Amino acid sequence: MAGFAAAWVVMLVVLGIVLAVCWIILPFAIIGTKHRLNLILEEQRRTNALLSALAARRGGQPASAKP
Repeated sequence: MAGFAAAWVVMLVVLGIVLAVCWIILPFAIIGTKHRLNLILEEQRRTNALLSALAARRGGQPASAKP
């Protein structure tokens, strides 16, 4: 029975260490994705502008002109 309790303690310590490492790495992962999200947003705006121009050329209304 003592071996079983020791195994639980070891598993909990390992889990705690893994969670601590993830908690330390998390802010750097979030900071790294912020730049990528800004690039995606910029590309999406460029795509929307191109689609609006294409719709205007074809005689349709651009998306920004909808009431």
